[in-house]
Amino acid sequence: MSHQDVIQSLQIQANPEKAAFVARYFKTGPGEYGENDRFWD
Repeated sequence: MSHQDVIQSLQIQANPEKAAFVARYFKTGPGEYGENDRFWD
């Protein structure tokens, strides 16, 4: 399995609603501990 296969597999499972929720949960805003963390949507 190549790295591209892994990325494609993860992208298939992406969920925009869940990504938005966890971005708030993990405090990803400016100056917060998770700043610059990204979740696939």
